[in-house]
Amino acid sequence: MIIKDTDLDPKYQNLWKRALASADQKNWDYVINLVLPIVKENLGFMQGRMLLRTAEGEKVNAGGKKFSLGGLSLGGGLFKSGSKEPADVIAEMEENVFQKDPFNMGANTQLYDLAMKLHFPDLAAFALETIRMGHPENTKNMHKLADHYMAHDEPQKASDVYRAILKVDPRDIAANKGEKDAAAKTSIKTQGWSQEGDFRKAMKDSGEAAKLEKLNKQGMTQEEMEQFLAETIEQYNADQTNILVVKRMADLYERLDDMETDAVGVHVAAMEEGAGGIAHANAPQALELLG
Repeated sequence: MIIKDTDLDPKYQNLWKRALASADQKNWDYVINLVLPIVKENLGFMQGRMLLRTAEGEKVNAGGKKFSLGGLSLGGGLFKSGSKEPADVIAEMEENVFQKDPFNMGANTQLYDLAMKLHFPDLAAFALETIRMGHPENTKNMHKLADHYMAHDEPQKASDVYRAILKVDPRDIAANKGEKDAAAKTSIKTQGWSQEGDFRKAMKDSGEAAKLEKLNKQGMTQEEMEQFLAETIEQYNADQTNILVVKRMADLYERLDDMETDAVGVHVAAMEEGAGGIAHANAPQALELLG
């Protein structure tokens, strides 16, 4: 649904080039005049919408205006959808609301809802990011934004938002937990382990798959598991960043009922080094996610 500048009609491509030149000169009024018609006719041109909102924000700041905390109620307000298509409502909002009040919380919340009706998560995130830009201490909006990113498989962006929340309120328990979950999922996604098939593809060799199959088999004696653990520890000592080995080592410790403090420390240290800094207190959860 996202449109690139090269996909635009030639007449709009010309306007876009002129808008970029005007942005370099910080001629924000001219940028708005050039980009607005492009965005109104091309819903998915996110690059243009971002530049438009930037120009509008710069204009508001230059005028010394304060950001609005309302304007459009969640139940309706200036623009009621009625029989209009969501895209038409968005176009009207661009011209009649955002030019004067780009960080309007009510309007951007309505934009989020309309974008979700259109199944356009990038535009929905843009609406919440705009609120975040204008109201950087509104943690309720940031929680909604982080949830949105997590729901659409963008844990890295969610992690960034959770960290921003914690800067505002370090005691936010939900943000602290969310940041750890997002960090773990980011690591798994980065390594390509979000699915069983991807997990196997990410293994360094087929021997690792065989070892996991061996571990999953029932009926291993304690002596066999201890021997298997000794081999795994040797592998860990040779490469402490291999989370596959850490996972197998953790599983063996659990099965041997030998989760002593120093053993847990080994698992957590390796997770921190190889899985994007998962926190010590969240090690059990991280290991569960890797499993």
